[in-house]
Amino acid sequence: MKFIDNFFLSPFSVFLQNRKLIFSLSRRNVQQRYQGSFLGLLWSVLTPIIMLVIYTFIFSVVFKSKWGGSSDKYQFAMLLFSGLIVFNLFSDIVSSSSSLIVSYSNYVTKVIFPVEILPWVITLSSLFNFMISFVIWLIFYIALIGIPSLSILLIPIVMIPFCLFCCGLSYIISSLGVYLRDINQLTSLIITALMFMTPIFLSYIGLT
Repeated sequence: MKFIDNFFLSPFSVFLQNRKLIFSLSRRNVQQRYQGSFLGLLWSVLTPIIMLVIYTFIFSVVFKSKWGGSSDKYQFAMLLFSGLIVFNLFSDIVSSSSSLIVSYSNYVTKVIFPVEILPWVITLSSLFNFMISFVIWLIFYIALIGIPSLSILLIPIVMIPFCLFCCGLSYIISSLGVYLRDINQLTSLIITALMFMTPIFLSYIGLT
């Protein structure tokens, strides 16, 4: 019974005991993603803005898509982007997990380094990109549609268990990735399939 309790509590105890190191590595991971580029971290802001403008133009102007018979031509693009930023959070964590331990081999080979913090590192760095995309989505939503419903305040209640689920999945995939190098290609295929199996595009293709 004690083993079961430790099994569920250990990821949280690992986070609490190594939180400073986790935040430091997460910040470094975000910085390395844009290291060497001319605009640097500004790309983390520009990328979601450009993608949102593209989605808005294609689905609101070109295809003139509507959500549930709504007369607002921007609503479908906003809803589509909101689904994509959540899926991109999942995709970013899972795709990074397949080669996580291998990519941090310079840390892993050090005996004193706590390898178990790595899933937390990529979860927090991916969450950083999600939060930037969400803020941009919120700004565009207010500008194009108006003030969102108060139910938007419930987002943390949904996202916290979702992030914990992704982090737990990262523990499994990163462990398998050490022994099964093919899992990197396999996860890429599964992520692509899941994007079209989730209800992100279903309304547009007439399945909902």
